[in-house]
Amino acid sequence: MEGFSFAGVHSGAFGCWHIPDAKERGGGMEDYELSELVPENRDGGYYLGVRAKPRDFELKCYFEEITEAQ
Repeated sequence: MEGFSFAGVHSGAFGCWHIPDAKERGGGMEDYELSELVPENRDGGYYLGVRAKPRDFELKCYFEEITEAQ
């Protein structure tokens, strides 16, 4: 069983654990946005960098021995 951290607090502190399924374990590459500058008066261009796009995901979790307050 694995946990995760959110806002600097590990999920295990609340008795919450992550259950990865086979699809999640594969990883997969994130979508990237390429930044480049291509002048129109000559061949070639300038590579400025890449940035990972935000991604939405869901985590399947289970809880053990927690109170209603938690």
